[in-house]
Amino acid sequence: MTAYMRHVHREGVEWKDSGGPLLQLERAYRKLDEGERGMADRVAREWLLSNNDVDRFYGRALDPQFQITSALPELQQLTRRLSSQPGPVARVERETIEELMHNLRDAGGAEHVEP
Repeated sequence: MTAYMRHVHREGVEWKDSGGPLLQLERAYRKLDEGERGMADRVAREWLLSNNDVDRFYGRALDPQFQITSALPELQQLTRRLSSQPGPVARVERETIEELMHNLRDAGGAEHVEP
């Protein structure tokens, strides 16, 4: 899944298509069966804790689309990490993560819900 994400991201950069990679990743996720989604959810949770901004972006992007509430511990860990980083970029990312966590908690505990 990570290799696919990086592939579609590179294509998006080459083609100057900022939204295309995310749409391709969402389409691929929708096609997964329940077992495959469990593995994909674990990968997305790993992305959330990455030091790579691109990985974190795609991890955050999948969570609200599919309400991956199992990512809440990783999101909390990322929030703590961002709280210790100075500057406006970390603050904005932390605020985005906090809003995402609030929305996931409101989702009611389903592992993933189709949008």
